[in-house]
Amino acid sequence: MRPVSLPFQNEELQEINATCLRSLRRYIEEAKKTCEILSEVREFPVSLKIREKILRQRQSENDAYNDYLVGRQKLFESAKWDR
Repeated sequence: MRPVSLPFQNEELQEINATCLRSLRRYIEEAKKTCEILSEVREFPVSLKIREKILRQRQSENDAYNDYLVGRQKLFESAKWDR
């Protein structure tokens, strides 16, 4: 993902943007891991061991997504884009 360069007004907004981008990258990485785990499943129903692995990864992905959404909301609020 290419860095986004925006003409921000202050350092605080730049930091919020950087945090948002880090959260997005983390979410993308966690989503990739989830896809990799699911692509390795060869038989159904899956074993309890695999099911636990999937559930742990799903929680990691959900946590990363929620962090991104919080960062995104802060960025929108700080940028005052709708004013």
